[in-house]
Amino acid sequence: MVMTAASSAQPRTVRFLRNVLWSWMGVAFAMFAGLILSPFMIRRLGEEGYGIWALVFALIDYYDILDFGFRSAVVKYTAHYRATGELDQVNTVINTALVYFSLIGALVLLVTVLVFRSLHNLFQITLAYQPQFAALILLVGISWALGAVCHSFSASLEGFQRYDLYNRTWILYNGVRAIGCAVVLLLGYGLVPLGMTVVASQVMLYAINYRNFRKVVPGYRFDPRGASRAMLARLFNYGKHTFLANSSWQVVSQGPAVLIGHFLPAAFVGYYAVPSRLIQISVNATDSVISVSGSQTAELTAKDEVQTIPLLGLLVNRYCLMIFMPIAVILALYRNEIIETWIRNPVYVMYSAPLLPILLLGAIFVLVGQVNTPAILYGLGKHQGYARGLVVEACLSAALLAYTIPRYGIPGAACVAVALMILDRGIYTPWYLCRVLRFPYARYMTEIYTRPLLAALPVIAVAYGLKATVLPGRSLLEIAVAAMFAAAAGWGPGAFLVLEREHRSLLIGQMASLTAWLTGVFRRQPAS
Repeated sequence: MVMTAASSAQPRTVRFLRNVLWSWMGVAFAMFAGLILSPFMIRRLGEEGYGIWALVFALIDYYDILDFGFRSAVVKYTAHYRATGELDQVNTVINTALVYFSLIGALVLLVTVLVFRSLHNLFQITLAYQPQFAALILLVGISWALGAVCHSFSASLEGFQRYDLYNRTWILYNGVRAIGCAVVLLLGYGLVPLGMTVVASQVMLYAINYRNFRKVVPGYRFDPRGASRAMLARLFNYGKHTFLANSSWQVVSQGPAVLIGHFLPAAFVGYYAVPSRLIQISVNATDSVISVSGSQTAELTAKDEVQTIPLLGLLVNRYCLMIFMPIAVILALYRNEIIETWIRNPVYVMYSAPLLPILLLGAIFVLVGQVNTPAILYGLGKHQGYARGLVVEACLSAALLAYTIPRYGIPGAACVAVALMILDRGIYTPWYLCRVLRFPYARYMTEIYTRPLLAALPVIAVAYGLKATVLPGRSLLEIAVAAMFAAAAGWGPGAFLVLEREHRSLLIGQMASLTAWLTGVFRRQPAS
């Protein structure tokens, strides 16, 4: 075996923060691309066209169920065996997973070919859009099949904690995808060429991830005989609970869009997707912590340093919530103005803007406030209870959405989704983690929420005052300026109220280093 483990001379905290910062750089570019591209797509594709676009990707995400949790198992065990120095086992993990994912890719391709022509019968899609809907399903299904084969490579990069490589590639992918889609739309093309552009950018992503994988694991050689039944069983035993969680997750995350498309015209999928997309863009910076924290937890577990994990959980959750609260306040107070100036379509102000405050509750108490809790359970390999909770949430979600959407429309769908996620992932899941770690539940919840919510009080006062006086939100510039003041009101005091002393000192040191570097750059500039 030629592979060598990368030694880590840096303190674990610095390495963890560095990986998070690389993740945030990738997210920042994706946020910029999404904010620019989404309204442009709506205007070019029309309300039904954009609704169909959102529906196709909601449907294709159900293919993730076939992953059976193997990708998370690859992250877990490559991180584990790298930490313990058993590098021959890393090779076995990758070969075993690659054989499995190749079979899954073939199955996905077969299912796509069988159903793509008739799938429109389940939804309210007008005759003119049915051929385009079918073509998109075929294109994206083919791309997913190829991506399934490449899961082992991207998962190994995460397991080896090479988020610098992973996120550089992600930045490039988002740039190529955004620019390509914009060019296609500017040239007057529609859904199918747009889908071809997305697939081409995804193929590029898979190829670069493979190249980076070969750099990180130079001694790896694919050999089906290197796959092991014993390793397959180990990956399955870890992944079977992830499978329950992933399949249930697809129901709770994509179920509203799919059932809206079934009970209501396709345009309503777009009306629901816009606020969902806006919140997803906003929480991506904190959501990216999941993969970093999961591999970090696996490493701590392998080294028998479990006693530090509860602190990792509550601090990351708390810091993420502090970062998100000014964003949440601006989205809630300026909801009509944001949708109006961003999308420039009064219909979306009517249908989409009222959903933002509802969905923000789920973001605050679950998507951000508990962003790290499931990741720790995965890293510990103790996610069985989390999976069972998601199964219950998924079953209740499907039943209640089927009842609610025909009667109360998309506001009813939003209320059902948020209420269930708070009960399951906002209350039950952290209780389950505390039970696993034997850590006080009340302390865990109090230390996560109290300080960030207190730090948000001046943010609310400042944002409300600005909206009522000098910055009513008549343009994106006014909203952006209000957001800057809100961020200053929240993050400035939050650095002292929310951050631990050592992390505050680390942040100040990093800022001082950046300031010194920038000062040196400007001093070297020739005088004009």
